[in-house]
Amino acid sequence: MQFACEHCEYNTETVRMLHLHVSKLHQSKKHICNICGTQMLRGLDLIRHQETMHEGKKYKCKECAYKTTSRRDVTEHQQTIHYENKYKCIECNYKAVSKANLSQHQQAIHEGIKHPCTECNYKATTKGSLTHHQKALHDGKKYQCNDCDYQATTKGSLTEHQRAIHEEKKYP
Repeated sequence: MQFACEHCEYNTETVRMLHLHVSKLHQSKKHICNICGTQMLRGLDLIRHQETMHEGKKYKCKECAYKTTSRRDVTEHQQTIHYENKYKCIECNYKAVSKANLSQHQQAIHEGIKHPCTECNYKATTKGSLTHHQKALHDGKKYQCNDCDYQATTKGSLTEHQRAIHEEKKYP
């Protein structure tokens, strides 16, 4: 059985996926950060955004001093650094946390699959790296620090800079 979106041509086999599609693409974002204006679909996402981006909440590794503003990053850190990696490369000593990471490693390192930039000679090992490269070098998208001349290519890098360099001023 297929479930069709009434707003566009999207079809799916599950009601859950249809609801997810409609909420992400067709419903207005109701939760707005009163500090920076970021919009969220869910109130819980807004709370997490405010805690990490504006209140300086850090997620801490239970095993070492590593801290980050992303729960996913600390989980990945723990699995990569402290816990046994389940997926082992048969061609070298590389170990991965997920099948996707192992597959990415095998394609980039052993199969030589690269993602070439259409505007220069750069070749990325992942599509994400290529997108980041293109935004940073060719699209001119920069995030300017309000307190100094530093420019970042991602909003997250700017936030990390502000907390590390200017935290005593206003980035708790």
